[in-house]
Amino acid sequence: MPRHVDLKSDGSLRKFTFASSPSSSIARNLSAQLTQTVVDHTGLQGEFDGTLEWSTDLADVDSTGPSIFTAVQQQLGMRLRVQKTPVDVLVIDSVRKPEENW
Repeated sequence: MPRHVDLKSDGSLRKFTFASSPSSSIARNLSAQLTQTVVDHTGLQGEFDGTLEWSTDLADVDSTGPSIFTAVQQQLGMRLRVQKTPVDVLVIDSVRKPEENW
């Protein structure tokens, strides 16, 4: 079954829907939303379907959605925890165009 990931925005509300996705893929998509690295330490195997809805505007007291941290815990039964952990990184020191006769 093909993997499916969909992210929709409606103002400050976000809706992340995933189907046939491993937990590592869910973590990568959460990384993109948080603009921080999310590392999958769940140890879960298999593919998962689900929906996650949250608000990006935490300053708005009239916001209709929870923070992404609360949403992950309430809607997925998981927890996002801030911690320092080693991660692999790719560093590109420089880039140049290839020569024409290469």
